[in-house]
Amino acid sequence: MRIYGENITKRFGEFTALKNINIVLDKPAIYCITGPSGSGKTTLLKVLSGLMQPTEGKVYYDERSIYNLKNDELSSIRNKVNGFVFQDYFLEEKFSVFENVTVPLYIRKGLKKNNIKEMTMAALKTVGMDSKYDQLAGSLSGGEKQRVAIARALAGDPQIIYADEPTGNLDKKNSETVLELFINMAKKNKTVVLITHNTEIVKKADYIVSLSDGEIVVEE
Repeated sequence: MRIYGENITKRFGEFTALKNINIVLDKPAIYCITGPSGSGKTTLLKVLSGLMQPTEGKVYYDERSIYNLKNDELSSIRNKVNGFVFQDYFLEEKFSVFENVTVPLYIRKGLKKNNIKEMTMAALKTVGMDSKYDQLAGSLSGGEKQRVAIARALAGDPQIIYADEPTGNLDKKNSETVLELFINMAKKNKTVVLITHNTEIVKKADYIVSLSDGEIVVEE
């Protein structure tokens, strides 16, 4: 999957969050987006992932301009092609681990219950949470919650994982566990796009994109 952002600008009223950004993500690898607070990192991730339309410019997935697609086609990309992991987990605390991971699968059309169960348990096994499938999400530690959130992102076998500060609320040990999961994803031919301030993650990244004031200042 080749992702290409062309002349991306995003304005919120009079404030310009992104300024004419061009970016290519075309390999199964770990891409880190870094920069100070307010530099446009989260906005760029949302624009690239189909969550937020740019004011100007285009985002292409394999030559398809995603913001020119119909709403249902763009929704399908977000559900089938992309997986999302956020700092705050966004789990339903009163749902079980299993139920939380199934949510994006039930949205997808054409999957049978048996398929959903198999995909959910496979994803939970990948992150080492299959033994806790029936526990309520609210009873888990922060590290366990983040692993469940990663399982939810993985369950539908997406090609791209977008993660916004996935270790921001975690201690060193849990951060290392999460980092190892992302490294393994990249080894399995997935593109992983991370926003992070974690220097250990940045060290392990294959590519680094540094933003400042809405512009790319370093790309390596």
